[in-house]
Amino acid sequence: MPDLSDATNDHQSEIPQFFAGSNVIITGGSGFLGVLLIEKLLRCCPDIGKLYIFMRAKKGKSPEQRMKEHFDNSVYDRLKKEQPNFEVKIKMVEADLSKLGLELSQEDQELLLDTNVIFHAAATVRFNEALRLAVNINIRGTKELLLLAKRMPNLKSFVYVSTAFSYCVHNFIEEKSYSPPIETDKILTLLDILNDKELDKITPM
Repeated sequence: MPDLSDATNDHQSEIPQFFAGSNVIITGGSGFLGVLLIEKLLRCCPDIGKLYIFMRAKKGKSPEQRMKEHFDNSVYDRLKKEQPNFEVKIKMVEADLSKLGLELSQEDQELLLDTNVIFHAAATVRFNEALRLAVNINIRGTKELLLLAKRMPNLKSFVYVSTAFSYCVHNFIEEKSYSPPIETDKILTLLDILNDKELDKITPM
């Protein structure tokens, strides 16, 4: 009987073939899902191209420091054993989804144009987050990434990972696309014309 304990050993499956030679952007790579995604892609798709991992400064640590510490996670132990040179496929890209243009350097913008797949998993999921920051990260950041994606001539897939709590105001959530309560550009305009005190007044409690 064949050993099916690790079906990922079969590099001839459709998934490794799809990612072979593909360059991939990952946002939210430091989160729980992002860590698993990075490890799985590197370990199970040996012919993958570059992984562009977006990282920003946080809690007094530079993007470079955070990236170095990122791979100290024990999740990567098996990857390090099986593919000790995996880091040659990693490119840290300094970016901030809460800023216009994602605060990407011109050099990085040009570099990212050869991207084939985007996994957008970055978001703030704090229920009491300030409205300005929540909108800038979750809405403006997504819009800015989509604008960048439109410039990529060889993009094959844009995968958006949404929080499970996006429609927590509903008692029952169907498997369908829901219309937003306000258009994207309208809420971004509100952020631009209202100060923080005015935003606090209209923030749902």
